[in-house]
Amino acid sequence: MAGGLLAGLGLILASQATSLFHLYLSMGVMSGLGWGLIFSPMMATVIAHFTRRRTLALGVSLSSIGLSAFAFNPLFQMLKEMYTWRGALLISGALSFNIIPCGALIQPKKPSLAAERVAASLFNAGYFVPYFHLVAHSRQVGFSEYQAAFVLSAAGATDILGRIFSGWFSDLGHFRLIHLLAVWTALTGLSILLLPVSSLTALYPALMVVSSVYGFCSGALTSLVFAVLPQIVGVSRVMGALGLFQMIESGAGLIGTPLSGRAQLHKMSTLFVLMSCFHVVESTVHYHTG
Repeated sequence: MAGGLLAGLGLILASQATSLFHLYLSMGVMSGLGWGLIFSPMMATVIAHFTRRRTLALGVSLSSIGLSAFAFNPLFQMLKEMYTWRGALLISGALSFNIIPCGALIQPKKPSLAAERVAASLFNAGYFVPYFHLVAHSRQVGFSEYQAAFVLSAAGATDILGRIFSGWFSDLGHFRLIHLLAVWTALTGLSILLLPVSSLTALYPALMVVSSVYGFCSGALTSLVFAVLPQIVGVSRVMGALGLFQMIESGAGLIGTPLSGRAQLHKMSTLFVLMSCFHVVESTVHYHTG
């Protein structure tokens, strides 16, 4: 509930910003703190309430992120055209306040003690980059604003399918979670590698297909990351583990994403290749530590 309040206030204050520094403080610090307070308790609640179908439950709960990516990007583009970016941020802040009553509905549950211990690598510097740059990359290639927005929407739609499929398939128990995590990490890296390749043809369907593949693989990867955590530390300690994971993940994003923002059109392909290499290396670490 506190996170929903901070997230909404941060976006509302960002709508009144007069400098980039104001956006750093409002949208970056205040809203970022709010989303941090929201995410860990949400994941810990799902993990504590489910045992047999935990990975599928995590996939379903995380599918809302893909749904918002699918619906919100064209919506925000429309709001920006109707009310300017200030009005769009103001409305986004008001929508964020809906998290407050959602938080009030969460029922605490005493977690059971856990399970076998495994090892995992949590290197995520390359994960966020395509989501941040897909729209800008599509615009640079020559597509319209709405075409660029729907590229990210396509990734968001398949992201939903990837999270649910990954959760269902993992719960079948045919493979160890850490090995599946390695496979999906590698596939995510390869799909990032294909993004600049698809843009070379300047064909919109090709970019949509590759973006959809990236969304599916990255969604499948996300469900498994959170499913592996309780195996590492036990369900009783999962809240602290989630906080540590979020710190590492956000730290990697803090380094990787702003640096990638300096990339120009002629450097964008190199950027995606580098991010792809991060994932392939990470998948190798996952496999050998499992």
